[in-house]
Amino acid sequence: YNITPENATLPPYYTVSYVPGHLTVTPRNLTLRATDTTAQYGYVPTFAYTADTLLAGDSLSSEPTMTGGGSNVGTHTIALTGGAAANYSITRENGTLTVTPAPLFVSANDAETYEGRAYPAFTASYTGLMYHDTGSVVQGLNLIADTDFTVSGGNTLRSILQSGALTAANYSPITFSPGKLTIKPAPPEPIEITTISGAQLVTSQGQINWPLPFGVPDTGAQALRYVARNLILKLG
Repeated sequence: YNITPENATLPPYYTVSYVPGHLTVTPRNLTLRATDTTAQYGYVPTFAYTADTLLAGDSLSSEPTMTGGGSNVGTHTIALTGGAAANYSITRENGTLTVTPAPLFVSANDAETYEGRAYPAFTASYTGLMYHDTGSVVQGLNLIADTDFTVSGGNTLRSILQSGALTAANYSPITFSPGKLTIKPAPPEPIEITTISGAQLVTSQGQINWPLPFGVPDTGAQALRYVARNLILKLG
């Protein structure tokens, strides 16, 4: 800018000449700094920045853009790009995003079986999984039936417990809830009679030697009635 002198007051015996000068205005330094922030795994972080040497009344002509460098648990760079302001020389500084673990709840599903039969395969349900995560992220799942039990309504009740520690990338703490295994009395198994021949009773479960008392016919409808009656008595 020109600096133009004028209106100098001097005695009349002076001849005044004006020589213009120059004013040079240099840009003011401005630092745009991404603010460090923390977010839980699975949640979108909120980014912000500071412009600590921006003079009152001034504003940016364009806002900076900030992006996080990752979503997994750990620390990631918040990259700050862009941003402009007239009369300022801009320096840009990145920030740090800290992603913390998300809590996860694992619950053993209730199951039931009958006395004398093998336990069913135990399964679990998960609450708190983020993004597209599935139960496969959980390591160490080992569901077992408790050795202690109670009896209620003729059924044996056992807890379904987790044996060992559970771990999962990006999740902590992991809280486990036991399930309930109901063991019911064994139901009577049907026996299909295929052949009656003398003292031999052939069923779907194999051949049975059935003692026929004196006076009971070993063939025909009377024998079938006798055997059926005794089968009912035997099976309760």
